[in-house]
Amino acid sequence: MPFDSEPARSSETESLYPQDCPNHLLMVWFTGYIEHSPTRYTIAGKKSDAIVVDIVDLDQADENGYQGRVYRQTWWRPGRLIGFGKQRIGRPNPVLARMVKGAMIMGNYPYELELMDHDPDCVGRGNAWFQANPHWKPTSAVGNRDVEVDTTPTPPPVQREMSQLERLAASRVERAPHQQELRDAVARQAPPLPPPPRPGSDIPDDKIPF
Repeated sequence: MPFDSEPARSSETESLYPQDCPNHLLMVWFTGYIEHSPTRYTIAGKKSDAIVVDIVDLDQADENGYQGRVYRQTWWRPGRLIGFGKQRIGRPNPVLARMVKGAMIMGNYPYELELMDHDPDCVGRGNAWFQANPHWKPTSAVGNRDVEVDTTPTPPPVQREMSQLERLAASRVERAPHQQELRDAVARQAPPLPPPPRPGSDIPDDKIPF
């Protein structure tokens, strides 16, 4: 099977994947949607889509040591991030959010974005980056790339019985729900210490609408 892959990046346009930025404060623009891009993990007859994003990671330093490293045209594949981003493709203003892991589902913690536009400190940091980078613009929204699209109808999901280990784990959660809460808390890492803002980049909190 021929596999599609993310386009080559220059040093200025590296990729930032969800597992690379746990609890980081991000500004995210959704710029495109890839309907089908099979990988080695793609199941036959099932589409493998991706959302394309531009990102400013406010918890990473740029080339000058100030907060706000830029990543363009990164492909995100987690389902919740795709569902969240599809309706936001092409919007001029970014989403201000932290990359977190949600509640456990079938033994996994799905990646999702926790909106931070209600937090004045986070909004101030985003606005400060815009003040320091007034001419920066996100990539223009793009449509689907020319990829080999699998037109086979997607079969309905098969109802799978829980394995013995899954039933045991579920029963333990029912008997001790506080343990599940503890595991959920552990899955959320503390926010990193951010790099310093560029000097002279303070602006009113309501300057940029998130």
